[in-house]
Parts: sequence; structure tokens; C-alpha cells
Amino acid sequence: PLRDSPEVLKEYLSEFHPQIIGLTGTYNNIKQICKNFRVYFSTPSNIKPGQDYLVDHSIFFYLMDPEGEFIDVLGRQYEAPEAIEKIKDHINAFVPRETRERQKNSWYGFLFK
Repeated sequence: PLRDSPEVLKEYLSEFHPQIIGLTGTYNNIKQICKNFRVYFSTPSNIKPGQDYLVDHSIFFYLMDPEGEFIDVLGRQYEAPEAIEKIKDHINAFVPRETRERQKNSWYGFLFK
């Protein structure tokens, strides 16, 4: 949060994909969200204003469905082709929440509980 303003994050992330957004907040906000998502970051303790530094952090991706629900985690154990196949499999297997609820409430709903 000391150097990564929304503008800085937007510029940095534009190098990857235009639809990726970056979020920031106070140090305590970021620590709490990291705890919630079970990820970490660490910065050197003796940083002076304006000094450059590296941030150590988790290096995996959470895969979320279109409804914002967690699906899977992709880490370094996957090469790009494997990760792509895993993502495609999840896309093809996606069933909207409304459909899932309808299935649960049907006569064969015991299959979906």
C-alpha cells in the first residue's frame, strides 16, 4: 500500500490483460484479506520512503466461477498446457447456481446434495 496506488496497479496490470484489476487498501486491510484467502506477503521491515524493495508473496491463482465462487487453485505444479486444460474442464463443467438449486429440489435431488 505504500507505493502501489490504484493508478500504479492499473498501469502494472495492463501489461498482463486489460480485464485484470488490482485492489489495494491499508496495510491492515491487505493483511486481513490475505488471511481470508490464505495467502501471504512479506516486505522488508526497514524500508525507507521512496526506497525500492521486493515483496515476497504467494504464487498461485484462485480460479473462481462466473458467480464468484471458489473452484480450484492453480500453482507452480502446473505447466501452462495443464493449467489451460484444467481451466477448460472447469468452464465446461460449470452449472449456474439457479440450475443447481433446481436440480437439488427435483425428484432426483438426492444426487446433488
